Amino acid sequence: MVKFTGKIFSKKFATTIYGAEQKFATKYSICLYTHVDKPCGINVNSGGKIEIMKIKIVCVGKLKERYWREAIAEYSKRLTRFAKVEIVQVPDEKAPETLSPAQMNQVKATEGERILSKIKDNEYVFVTAIKGKERTSEEFAQKIADLTTYGHSNLTFVIGGSLGTSPAVNQRGDDLLSFGKFTMPHQLMRLVLIEQIYRAFMINSGSPYHK
Repeated sequence: MVKFTGKIFSKKFATTIYGAEQKFATKYSICLYTHVDKPCGINVNSGGKIEIMKIKIVCVGKLKERYWREAIAEYSKRLTRFAKVEIVQVPDEKAPETLSPAQMNQVKATEGERILSKIKDNEYVFVTAIKGKERTSEEFAQKIADLTTYGHSNLTFVIGGSLGTSPAVNQRGDDLLSFGKFTMPHQLMRLVLIEQIYRAFMINSGSPYHK
């Protein structure tokens, strides 16, 4: 018998889930593993239904520079081995360079409403925030593995605009995620985030990518 996502299944069922059905893996562009202690790529909900892991990144503003788009597209492609990937861009709020505190709050609130409109109730939400929790890559990978184990198949990551995220967005977040106290362009933050998500899946799969 094999334990998987909180349920007990027969060895035959586990074998089917973890790689005997290559057509299944190919159809959904995911990578299935025989290591049941490192769940990655699929989930089984409380009703026994197979669910494909979904990764969504919600961010503010469009990427104009080709090199950013190409780099993010490369990691998005790599991630499809493990999950269905969606990147959602919401419009940034136009504002003058010099803003009062009240104007800053209004910009964040407006962008926050746009972000929240792209998030569903069943999604586990990470919000990138300077005041969030810092983790090592290994700790981040363990967090994703734990979420998968306990039935979370829809993971959403939020990157705010240049002013950050609104209190409403932070409140919706299940986890505030910090990449340190350095200030980075939010365009670069997208690349750093998606690479770390990919790295987390590679760590959980036992790949030598993370050294």
